[in-house]
Amino acid sequence: LLEWCMRRRLERPTLQEATEADGYYVMEWVLEIEGERISSRPQRATSKKVAEQLAAKALLDHLSDREQSVAAQVVSEARQMDLEQQNPKGQVLEFCAQRKLPNPQFASEAVVEGYRCAATLNLPGGAALKTTTFQAARTKVAEQAAAAELYDQLLAWETNQPNQIGMSDKPPAGNPTAVPVNGDDRTQLNQWHQQKHLVNYGYELMDQHGPAHQPVFSMTAWAELPSGHKHVTEPVTAGSKKEAQVAAAAALRRLLQLDADFSGLWEDRSSG
Repeated sequence: LLEWCMRRRLERPTLQEATEADGYYVMEWVLEIEGERISSRPQRATSKKVAEQLAAKALLDHLSDREQSVAAQVVSEARQMDLEQQNPKGQVLEFCAQRKLPNPQFASEAVVEGYRCAATLNLPGGAALKTTTFQAARTKVAEQAAAAELYDQLLAWETNQPNQIGMSDKPPAGNPTAVPVNGDDRTQLNQWHQQKHLVNYGYELMDQHGPAHQPVFSMTAWAELPSGHKHVTEPVTAGSKKEAQVAAAAALRRLLQLDADFSGLWEDRSSG
C-alpha cells in the first residue's frame, strides 16, 4: 500500500486504530485521492500487526476494483519478451523523425498491479491516433506495448495518406533492397490465393542481425502459380519481422504484376 502511494506520488494514508474491550484490535486505513476519501473499513484481529495488514489488503483490493473499472489490456510474459527484443518505441520515434511528425505522448500511471500506459500522436490536419491502455508489471513494458500498437496504426495511416508524409518512394540510403511499406499487399496476396490465382505463397526469414534494441530482419516472399512457375523476391530488410513481411509482400506483388501470364491481373483490371 505504501509503495503504491509512493509510485502515485500520493500522501501516505492515515491509520486509525482502536482497541475493543474484548482485546481485539481495530485498524482502518484512510486515503485521500483528488478530494475523495477512500477507506479500508475497520478490520479486527487479536494482533495489532495482523489487523493493520488486513486493513491494508482491504484498501488495496478496493483500489484494484476501482482501477479495473477502466479497461486495460494486460501484457503477457511471452508478449513482454517480444517487446523487449523489438523495441517498438524506438521504431515509432524513428518513424516520426523520418517523416517529420511530432513525437508521441505516452501517458503512464501506477496501478496496484503495476503500471498502465496509452500512447497518442497528433497527425497533420488535426487527426490523432490513440492506442489501447496496456498494463504491465513495469512501466517500460506498458510503454512498449502501447508503442507497438501505435506503430501498426502509423503504418496503416501511411498507406492511406501517401502524399502527406513527405517521403520519397526511393529505398533508404544504405539499404538498397528495402521497399516502401504497403499494408494492403499481404491482403491482396491472400485474396489471390483464395481465388486460385496462386497455388501457394509464403515468407522466409533469411537473416536477423544487429543489437537487441535495434534488430534488422531480412526476408523474402515467394509464390507458386498454377503454371508451375515460382516467383521469389530479393531479400528486403526492416526493423521488425512484421514490417519485413509487409515489405516482402509488396515486392512479390510487383513481381506478379510483371508476369503477363499471371491470371490475377485480369481480375484486377476487370474490377478496376
